[in-house]
Amino acid sequence: MADGTPIDRWHALTEAVHRLSRSATLPEAIAILRSCSREVVGSDGVTIVRREGDETVYVAEDAPMPFWEGRRFPISECLAGYAILEKRPIIIPEVRLADDVPQNAYLATYAESVAVFPVGLGEPSGAIGAYWRKARLIDDETVSLLAALARAFGAVVEMIEVLEQAESAGKRAA
Repeated sequence: MADGTPIDRWHALTEAVHRLSRSATLPEAIAILRSCSREVVGSDGVTIVRREGDETVYVAEDAPMPFWEGRRFPISECLAGYAILEKRPIIIPEVRLADDVPQNAYLATYAESVAVFPVGLGEPSGAIGAYWRKARLIDDETVSLLAALARAFGAVVEMIEVLEQAESAGKRAA
């Protein structure tokens, strides 16, 4: 995927945040994030990960050849898990040269560079990852765009969860 001009990417982020803010359900928010993330960050693929206890579940992916969608990994054995546990972004310019990358997960993929951000305003409930076919320095603008997208998605996820809890409490009270 072409990186697009900076203004195109920031415009795509604005549109993504607008669309996410109108999400009513988690599956809808995930579908929106899946459909717009590659354009925002200029990556060859993106994956959306949810934490389920001590595992990560790769719930969605947008790529020419999806690698991880539907798969589960122990949280301590994947980059998304590292981002969630450490509550910080994981930026890997050259996957094959990084000692802290679980190489087995990447051997059958074309992912040469990866950026993964935790999702959630407090305790991370998941992560969003972007990856590129060619090893590259992941520039500050891309990091900023992906961080903003992760924050917006995290806010939407938490809002949806609060609304679902309120709805459930209302039904119990009725």
